[in-house]
Amino acid sequence: MSFWGKLPPWATLALIGVSGLILIIVSSVFEWEWDYGIANEIGIALLAASVLGFTIDRWMKAELRTDAFKAALGQVLQPEFRAEVSRIIGYRLLCERHKLIIDLEIVTQDVVKTTSSVERVIRNKSSYPEKLKNYVHIDEFGFQEKSDILECSITLANGKPISFDEKKRDDFSVRADTGEVSIGPGVTAELRSKWIEYRRINDVNYYHFATPTVDPEIEVRCPDDLECSFGFGTPDQNIQLYHYAPHRKQLKGTYFPHQNMSARWWPKKKVGSSTR
Repeated sequence: MSFWGKLPPWATLALIGVSGLILIIVSSVFEWEWDYGIANEIGIALLAASVLGFTIDRWMKAELRTDAFKAALGQVLQPEFRAEVSRIIGYRLLCERHKLIIDLEIVTQDVVKTTSSVERVIRNKSSYPEKLKNYVHIDEFGFQEKSDILECSITLANGKPISFDEKKRDDFSVRADTGEVSIGPGVTAELRSKWIEYRRINDVNYYHFATPTVDPEIEVRCPDDLECSFGFGTPDQNIQLYHYAPHRKQLKGTYFPHQNMSARWWPKKKVGSSTR
């Protein structure tokens, strides 16, 4: 009993499978008849048990653990919070690296050009292949200059990038997507997006991402004539600031979908100006 206890589960299952295979081969090669075929049947049973242990049993235990966790939370949490916690538990994709750069450029005294660039590395944290695509959907506010999507791509582990086929426009927005691809368990994919929007000189941009993100970063490149503020839609105590990079911030924690990353800007008050 102590011998089996010292072996890891995968080694025990492997020994059971090998033992079953040996019984099947030996009983067939030597054409045993004295056991009435019992050794062959035992070998088949051992081999089947090993295969089930490596596959079905492992997946079922994972599902049972998840179900038990959800049931326990259901007893502890208030009813108003249960659906939200279940949604968080259900995420299978996780962004491990996120960098958003926002370039602000004054076009006229009333219009600002915003160029947003984002790189995201997303990992499949589940035990099954998952579908993933890169998707950009931006607003069109009717300025003379038109919003545009410059890049929307996804690069798989094999290093081959996949870009969007075409942009779709209507009176109020522009959108593009790469189409869905499958990424295996533990595999990462890199998403790159870049787009231009034209906004008012006193305005705000909101950013939404569909995958939970660990320690995201935002950098705003703001001209001298503008003031700006930006954030992650989370408490300020979780945000790291940089002394030599005042327009760069990092959230020390996890951003969840439906929170708003944002960048807000407005004209800088000129020195010596006054109001009545």
